[in-house]
Amino acid sequence: MKKIFTLFSVMAFPASLVFAQTPNAGFENWTHSSFPSYDTPDNWDNANPQSAIAGVFGCIKATASADIHSGSAAVKLITKSILGNLAPGVVTTGTLPTSVGGNITGGIPYTSRPDSITGWYKYTPKWRQWFC
Repeated sequence: MKKIFTLFSVMAFPASLVFAQTPNAGFENWTHSSFPSYDTPDNWDNANPQSAIAGVFGCIKATASADIHSGSAAVKLITKSILGNLAPGVVTTGTLPTSVGGNITGGIPYTSRPDSITGWYKYTPKWRQWFC
């Protein structure tokens, strides 16, 4: 649970800080890639191009009304397993590393001190039942 909270905190905090100044902040605009078929939110980087060959997509376009705060789309981040390794769904205004252990580079600098942070999220935990 601690790892889930930490991952959520890391993902929600930077996105909410730059929401007001990020192009496509509401995830309304997406670009379609035809082979393999997937969509990518404009002006945001994610791991779909690297994981598409395995048919794994951690960042998908949500269009169900229950998943959208406002507008016509939202981003849905899903943690998947690739060859026994967990690949978290991630989206960033920076550039994701293409090698293991790399760092996210770029992004949009934020130098102000916000008096509050606002964001919208939906969290659906998966419960695993253990048998002895």
